[in-house]
Amino acid sequence: YIGFILAAVILVEKVITVAHKDVRREATAFIVDFIIQVFLPIVYFSIRLGQISSSKASILETVGVDGLAGVPWSSRSVSLASKVGQFFDGLGKFEDKLINESLMGTFYFVHATAALFRLIFQTSAHPRTAILVNTMIHAAGDLWHF
Repeated sequence: YIGFILAAVILVEKVITVAHKDVRREATAFIVDFIIQVFLPIVYFSIRLGQISSSKASILETVGVDGLAGVPWSSRSVSLASKVGQFFDGLGKFEDKLINESLMGTFYFVHATAALFRLIFQTSAHPRTAILVNTMIHAAGDLWHF
C-alpha cells in the first residue's frame, strides 16, 4: 500500500508543479512523468498485490499438497498414468507461475530503464550536464549500431 500512497504523492506534486507553469508547454513532460512515475507503478503494484494475496493458493496448487507434493507415488490403487498426469499438471501450473514471474521482472526492468532515461534527460536542465546529455542523444544512433 505504500507504493500507492507514494504514487498519489508524486501525482499531487506533478500537478502542483505544472499548475504554476505554462500548461501547454509542459503537457508532454507531464504526461511522460505521469506514465513513468504514477501509472506504471500503480499497474505494477496492483498486479503484485493480487499475486501476493493469492500466493498461498498458488503454492498449494503448484508445489503443495494439491500440486507436485500431492502426487500419490506410493499408492498402489492409483495408476501410473494418473500419477504421471497429475505430476505434469502440477509441473505445468508451476511453469505458468515461473513465466508470470519472469514477465513481471521484465515489466519492472522496462519501467526502471524508462525511469533512468527520464532522470538522465531531466539532468539536461543544467547547462553543463546538458552538454553530456545532448552528446549522448546525438551519439545514440552510432552507439546503437556499434
